[in-house]
Amino acid sequence: MYLISKLLLNSLYGRFGMTIDLVTHEIIDNDFLNEFLDDHVPNDVIDLENGKSILTIPSKRDELNDSINMNVSVGIAAAITAFARMHMTPLLQDKSYNVYYTDTDSIVTDKPLNENFSPSVSFSL
Repeated sequence: MYLISKLLLNSLYGRFGMTIDLVTHEIIDNDFLNEFLDDHVPNDVIDLENGKSILTIPSKRDELNDSINMNVSVGIAAAITAFARMHMTPLLQDKSYNVYYTDTDSIVTDKPLNENFSPSVSFSL
């Protein structure tokens, strides 16, 4: 249950912080590349070295399906990140731990955490 809830919460957090700039990827034969570039301004062009290229083209909002609801809130994602940083800061400043990795919902240290941090699950190396 812990792993399922962690996956759901991280997916929700990622969804809120997702960019609203959508792109389309097109594979174009290099013979038609200049003609295609006359009508489109790509973000990126990668030559596949086989006579074709991949173009990353920004999607126009009015071209998107009206049923797409982005459900994006950068403020919520920023609040989650800020709260996680506030919660992790005492651990990062505690010189009795060697912290190898930390994220919004996890930390990897050289020894188990003190009980006053009350993690639901902790890992140490």
